[in-house]
Amino acid sequence: MRAAVLEKPGRIQMKELPDPECPPGGLLVRVTHAGFCASDLKMWRVGHKDLRPPRVLGHELSGFVVESGTDLWPKEPAERVALWPGIPCCSCPACLRRQPHLCSNIQVMGFHRDGGFGELVAVPENTLSVGGVRRLPERLTSAVATLGEPLACCLNAQSKIGVGPGDRVLVFGAGVLGRLHERLARAKGATRVVLVDTDPKRADDPKSAIVADPNSEGWMDEVRNRLGGGADAVIPACSDPVALEWGFSLLDRGGRIAFFSGLGSRGSFHLPEHDRIHYQEWLVAGVYGCSPMHFHEALTLLAEGSIDVSDLLTHSVSLKEMELGFQLMEEKRSLKVILTHGGSHDTDLGD
Repeated sequence: MRAAVLEKPGRIQMKELPDPECPPGGLLVRVTHAGFCASDLKMWRVGHKDLRPPRVLGHELSGFVVESGTDLWPKEPAERVALWPGIPCCSCPACLRRQPHLCSNIQVMGFHRDGGFGELVAVPENTLSVGGVRRLPERLTSAVATLGEPLACCLNAQSKIGVGPGDRVLVFGAGVLGRLHERLARAKGATRVVLVDTDPKRADDPKSAIVADPNSEGWMDEVRNRLGGGADAVIPACSDPVALEWGFSLLDRGGRIAFFSGLGSRGSFHLPEHDRIHYQEWLVAGVYGCSPMHFHEALTLLAEGSIDVSDLLTHSVSLKEMELGFQLMEEKRSLKVILTHGGSHDTDLGD
């Protein structure tokens, strides 16, 4: 098969690799679409704590089953699927309480194992056994299905901090994840949702209430005016620690905040003092990844059209254009970039 192999940070090349074998009890899937994630960009630039190079990246993927290693999944011709990328151990306490994304031994396609930036991917039995492979309904395109994993991560976060009807929600970062958070919060019944981003180019979006230039005088007052007070829920969908400081400043009494993004090398953040959290009754929740349950719910929302993502898939690249895909992300000239195996057209984002 052909695959884009990250040999080391900063060096990715298209190569011919042996086809992976269908794992016993698992599936072999031909990948048609794979999304570029900020984690992929980070791995391309500086690596990642869970990356084991050389590696085929790509953990937001869809395709169709070409071989089955289990009677539990009878192979149908060209059956389209989307994959939750986790590979849990299925025996640790987290797995036994049906939270495989918190598995202490979890591996992830595109991090520890080869992922969707290759034409074929081997899906282990443990991923299949926890419901990590989902058949796609006709009304959901394979390209849009690649948003299932990032939307599932948003679902996990908003579930943790209980976003619901009547909430005033503040999201930092108007990238793909920030916009998914914004739209998901509205779908959950939040009455007021405000996005904050430091890039003025992102303010010109009629679909989102984006506040640009948070360094300008009075921007917090503008946010409070739009929210009608403090925020009930704050979600920093970016890795800048200052967003956490701003988030706590704008959090109302009884508010909830999700630590959704890792800070990596961008700095550190110290929680407000104990008594401030105590007297304000703030809830602080750490969130990372998603479970197969969140993934299933995300695909259902996408299939129903409950979350409008029509403007988020902006670019499609081929295996030969992987560096272009990363550059589009890094220079913020795109929202979601998709690898389309077998072709590259900016407007060819369907099936």
